[in-house]
Amino acid sequence: MSILYIETNLYFHKDIEWTWYVDNEKIINIWHKHKEKCNKLIVIAPYEKSLCIKDQKDLIKVGNVHILKDKGIELNEFKDVFDYETNTIDKKAKNDIIFLIERNICRSDIELIVINSEDTFYKQIAIDLCTKHNKKYILENN
Repeated sequence: MSILYIETNLYFHKDIEWTWYVDNEKIINIWHKHKEKCNKLIVIAPYEKSLCIKDQKDLIKVGNVHILKDKGIELNEFKDVFDYETNTIDKKAKNDIIFLIERNICRSDIELIVINSEDTFYKQIAIDLCTKHNKKYILENN
């Protein structure tokens, strides 16, 4: 059984070597909770556009995609589409993200879709796509 987890907040950061970090330990605990219920956890998540510094004390290292895959977690990351300086959304990137989310929602091996309940643009896209494809989902309240 595979679970699709759609992250809706910017918890992810990467360094120059594409090692992933999160700024909230709760998200790691949520992943582990869902990973215990399945063989494979697929995570779709936006990440901060700017690179982080390895020595930032507030960030928690989760490793690169190979380390995550060894733990049974498949990470499908994408750059955040919202430009906070101009309060606009990159339209081309938005379409690419919709395609990525929709492709994963429609996978035949997905038995449960979990959407982070943080009210963002990504949450609404995920809910709309689940409704469009008649897929059941739950909201993760963290």
